[in-house]
Amino acid sequence: MLLLPGVAAVGVLVLASCTVNVGSGTSQAETPAVETTTAETATARAATWTDTIAATETGVALVTSTTCDGGGTGTAFLLSPTQLLTAAHVVDGSQDVVVELGGTSTQAHVIGFDRAGDLALIQTDAPLTGHVFRLSTTPVHKGDEVTGLGYPLDATTVVATQGRVSGLDQPVTTESFTRNDMIQTDAGLNHGSSGGPLITLDESVVGMVSAGKDDANVTGFAVPANAIANQVAGWKGSSTTTTFPACSSARDLGTQPPMSSFVLDVRVATSDPGASTVADLLRVHGTAINAGDYGVAFSDFTPKMQEYLGSQDKWGASMTSIYWQAVRVVSVQTREDGAYIADVEIERLGDPANGGECGIWTKRYTIKTIDSDPRWRIGWVEDVADLRPCT
Repeated sequence: MLLLPGVAAVGVLVLASCTVNVGSGTSQAETPAVETTTAETATARAATWTDTIAATETGVALVTSTTCDGGGTGTAFLLSPTQLLTAAHVVDGSQDVVVELGGTSTQAHVIGFDRAGDLALIQTDAPLTGHVFRLSTTPVHKGDEVTGLGYPLDATTVVATQGRVSGLDQPVTTESFTRNDMIQTDAGLNHGSSGGPLITLDESVVGMVSAGKDDANVTGFAVPANAIANQVAGWKGSSTTTTFPACSSARDLGTQPPMSSFVLDVRVATSDPGASTVADLLRVHGTAINAGDYGVAFSDFTPKMQEYLGSQDKWGASMTSIYWQAVRVVSVQTREDGAYIADVEIERLGDPANGGECGIWTKRYTIKTIDSDPRWRIGWVEDVADLRPCT
């Protein structure tokens, strides 16, 4: 059975075996708004799938999880402005979790985790704006039309995949969980779709995308809404954070000392407008580089910048020895077209240009959006000061 997080260069995905330690959190988790709907109480029905997708895709987030053996991407959806549901295998073993939604990215923490049921609740450091989903209490039937929403195959915008329910109460076994209540669908679901909502025309969630058959790319499975509601109810008001064993070594950095994790230290040293946007983007970008997830990192560039850099494989090969330790946003100017011009100091290890030693590069980034896509991307990068050693 194939799990569906987006992990580079992995065919059949196997989860690392980890012990989960639950420690006390320092902040009170917000109670998720787990709403339910029935045919009698629901209002404002969308007339078409186009309407439904447009109304709901704003609440579907991209999740980047950094783990000791690399990491990858998956999908999550809003249950409240600060809480999202995702698949447990998307965040299993995570050392760092970043959520992106509507052009905003923020750190997140796992506050509810059920590996055996493949469910996880994550809480963001900052509130997000988007469609808050409701869980259906109406039974789904074979033949019902459904749509899966998510970020498959390194997608940078929400992908909607339509199909029908083809089976109910299906047994699914993977290396990390076994469930006997899964919804089966013929909606084509791919790597990266895990954790996304499976919705009906009335915008309600009937399931959460979890797995697909490894011998068929048009058969997917989702955890049913009633099981989700029962589990999330037990996580309401949680004040604990699920933590996973720390990494003994982040990556092979040659003669450099081992790192304890992939977590990137990002700081903002200016109150200039746009500074937090720049910091959020570079946090995601640097974390992906540290995890060796060069597909995700390459997608942070605009198409023109990607063309300038060459292929993803070529650029990724040039980054294999490099590790970002810290980012400091020094100043940000806003251009007339709305783009941000940011001077940024990046502390990194393993760069051949510096003999692999720790160095601080001062670079000028052009951060911009493309057409109607709200996602911020890197349009250009140039050096603006001489390299200096880390202190």
